[in-house]
Amino acid sequence: MPYPEQDQFGSKEEALAKAKVIGCYVDEESFHEMKLDDETFFMPCKTHAEYDKTMGHDDRSETRNGISVPDYIQANAQRGLDNLDKAGDGLVEKTIREAREMAKGNISEDKLIRQSAWIKRHLDDLRSEAVKDGEISAGVVAHWLWGSGSASVSVEDMIAGANRTIDWADREKAKLDINGERTLEKINEKIFSSEPKQVRPTPMHDVRYIVNEFESRTLDGSKAQISGYASIFDKASQVLGGGFVEKIQKGAFGKTLQERGTQTSRDDIKALFNHSTDLVLGSKRAGTLRLSEDSKGLHYEVDLDLDITHHRSAFKMIERGDVTNSSFGFDVIEERWSVPENSSDPVLREVLETRLYEVSPTPFPAYQDSTVSAERSFKGLADMSGLDLRDLIEANEKGSLKDLLTEENERVFNADARQRRLDLLQKK
Repeated sequence: MPYPEQDQFGSKEEALAKAKVIGCYVDEESFHEMKLDDETFFMPCKTHAEYDKTMGHDDRSETRNGISVPDYIQANAQRGLDNLDKAGDGLVEKTIREAREMAKGNISEDKLIRQSAWIKRHLDDLRSEAVKDGEISAGVVAHWLWGSGSASVSVEDMIAGANRTIDWADREKAKLDINGERTLEKINEKIFSSEPKQVRPTPMHDVRYIVNEFESRTLDGSKAQISGYASIFDKASQVLGGGFVEKIQKGAFGKTLQERGTQTSRDDIKALFNHSTDLVLGSKRAGTLRLSEDSKGLHYEVDLDLDITHHRSAFKMIERGDVTNSSFGFDVIEERWSVPENSSDPVLREVLETRLYEVSPTPFPAYQDSTVSAERSFKGLADMSGLDLRDLIEANEKGSLKDLLTEENERVFNADARQRRLDLLQKK
């Protein structure tokens, strides 16, 4: 097999970074050395055979649809088949048949399309007490049968293996229509339908947006980058829910950037297009999404592969100026509420700490004046203060939120109340 120039690197660090992107990264030894014309260079994966198989260059591992199933997914599927006696009563025959095919290196397009979504929905099965004790539970067997997990039955290893399979499935799914226009048409139809829908990462997370000028640049070959700010610090939002404004304070993302999207963490942070989990642009864990706090706000930079259809579509729309908004999905961990003295100013909510899930370039402002968003915010205020959630929502709708909070000022905004809120969050 000729050595592909795009994956020849001058350092092992660059090769390891590429290994994370293509899905063969296991540890810091996931690279190999090659020589060409007396020159030594580094390539991703532990061996060249593994590299060929990961990239689909090994004809023996390709199925009739051209999808090459990595060794670790084949091994996981076989583990599931070997432990069917522990699978419980909820297993369907179709899953077993598909696992037998994966164990042999075969996967249908239909299975590939469903694989990532199933694993994401069932990640909590890997956090059970049985898995913590190292037991082969029914949930573990189910993940194996879907090509997910690891040989080591522990919460950390199983989730790391699950995320590895998710990343592979998402990449392969994006390639299915890479040579046609059908995928691009579907993407545009989904984003720019005649009845546009405002979407969220999940129903559990808040979404905020800013109007933001992107930087876009083309690199060598099919590589490109986009960058911008997902959040601006200490800038008042539009009035949310009709009753309050919000400011994200500097440092609000510091802890979540340290904890999420690392090689040892359970959870990743994704760059999505228009908040769609089907349109992944990058991943913090894979190194294709880089996030940082500076004096201005939360900055992000995403590496794009223009050979992937939705990457190319997103890049062109940003480059043309059709997409100028950035948005982020998050949970509020710590907050501070205050009632301004000026009667014309709305109630202020300051977000001091967040849990970040995703950032998104988006053509449409998300939930800029949303009852759902307001209800989530008032839930935090209700937990903190002891006020009834329905009373808060009703006061907001009547325009009397400030009056209610002023009456309850001491109870709502004291330090003990904020601590109660933090204690509640820790229990969730």
